[in-house]
Amino acid sequence: MTIKIDARLSRTLLEQPETGMGYQIVEVRRPGAPTRHAVIANATDFIKVVGGPRYVREVSELDIRRTEFELKYPSAETAIRVLKRDEAARLGLQEARERKGRGAAKENPVEDSLSGEKFLRFSAYDDDPRILPDGSVKKGTYVTTLVDGEKVKTGTEAVERYALPNPEPAVHRFHLQPPPPRTIVVRRGTVQPDFGHEGGGDEVIFEDGASGGTYRGERDRLPRGDE
Repeated sequence: MTIKIDARLSRTLLEQPETGMGYQIVEVRRPGAPTRHAVIANATDFIKVVGGPRYVREVSELDIRRTEFELKYPSAETAIRVLKRDEAARLGLQEARERKGRGAAKENPVEDSLSGEKFLRFSAYDDDPRILPDGSVKKGTYVTTLVDGEKVKTGTEAVERYALPNPEPAVHRFHLQPPPPRTIVVRRGTVQPDFGHEGGGDEVIFEDGASGGTYRGERDRLPRGDE
């Protein structure tokens, strides 16, 4: 079961890039307290505490409860920060396995998207705070290509293909297209194995975000796939 984090912390996360599609691995700090690491989905929901190295350290029930409390009822001194991929890897908070090919998108150079190019974003949530009311998209947001996303037939398949930490099937599919002929700055790569999932799908980062009208309200819902 997930819990909603404090609104101030949520706003802070929305101004920072994602770790992967729909989630962030974060560091939570407060003076006089141990540094904690957690996975936050949708910039709103605490999913789990992550330990290291390489998931070996047992996370106690007390650790989980204290992290939940810190995220739900933070003090004025509580700070939250999204870890860079190399930081998370060094701490053992992401799996060490790698897929051959292009590697993770974050490790690849920026390029321009194609004019009129279409993208998809999968989520377990029917709302997405990284997509703003004018249809623009926050910078540092992860999506996939239309071609790759159309291979996914269920929300459970999306969790596996995009290595999502939230076990809830990602049944909501948001259709995104920067208004042509405009292009945006992106990074492209392959989803790496993580959270016990194989990955392998295309991943694209909207490096500087995307302008208004990129989302025009078009979305669909896939079967869960875990019935």
